[in-house]
Amino acid sequence: MTTGTPATTGGMRLGVDFGAGIIVIAAGGPGVIVRTLEFPDLSREYPGAGVTCPVHGVPSLVTYADGKVAGAGSSVLRQGAEDHPATARWLRRYLLENSPVQIPAGCGRMVKYGEAAADLLIPL
Repeated sequence: MTTGTPATTGGMRLGVDFGAGIIVIAAGGPGVIVRTLEFPDLSREYPGAGVTCPVHGVPSLVTYADGKVAGAGSSVLRQGAEDHPATARWLRRYLLENSPVQIPAGCGRMVKYGEAAADLLIPL
C-alpha cells in the first residue's frame, strides 16, 4: 500500500511495516484513501515525502521501571528514556537474531526482547 493512494479492489486492507526503528500501520479499501493509523500516546507524526496526508508511526521502544512497563512508543521519547538501559530498542533486529540479550526492568526482573515486543504490540 502506498499512503495517499486509493485502493481499487477487495475489502478493507491493513498493512503493517515493521521497520528498523518505527512500526507503521496503514488501512484502506476500495475507493478509500490509504492512511496510516494514529495511536494516542504511542505514535507520532513523521514527515512523508510526496504525500498529502500525515504519516503516523510508532517508535519501536519500550521502557521499564519497577519491574513493569513504564512507557511504549512515543511516550518513551517524551520521557527522554530512549537511551536508558531499561529501554528495549531495535526490537526487529533483536527478534530476527533471536538474541539472548535481556533488558533490566527493575526489581531484579529481566525482560527478553520477545516479551518487550509483545508489550509494545499488544496495545496496538
